[in-house]
Amino acid sequence: MVITLPLLDPTDIVDLKCRSTRDNIIIHRIAQESPKEDCTSLALTFLQTKLEIKDKITIDRAHRLRRIRAPSEHDKGNGRSRPIILKLHQFQDKITILSKVGKLKGTVSFFISEQFPPQIVKKNKNKNRDRE
Repeated sequence: MVITLPLLDPTDIVDLKCRSTRDNIIIHRIAQESPKEDCTSLALTFLQTKLEIKDKITIDRAHRLRRIRAPSEHDKGNGRSRPIILKLHQFQDKITILSKVGKLKGTVSFFISEQFPPQIVKKNKNKNRDRE
């Protein structure tokens, strides 16, 4: 018996991707300590020290993105740091973190962003180009 499923519209797929990454944030430029580092505890330490978050943040998963790349001239010999993606347990944790991002202002070292599907990122880049 063969079961055929209806094809999803591409906009539905993007919508599903947006919903599945709703609780995710990406922390950029945290130096990689070792190939087997514990990204969850590294991220929690970062949130407590750099953003001064005292609330309990629950992280479901945390890992580095991309493959290890060769160092560039901006890396000061440490190799390129790969971003850490966090899957937070609650959306409210994401709101708490994003509300404290202003504490990173003036530091060139770190920044935090939300995760969006590639289609949304491309669409936003094109929209920004049109404004210029």
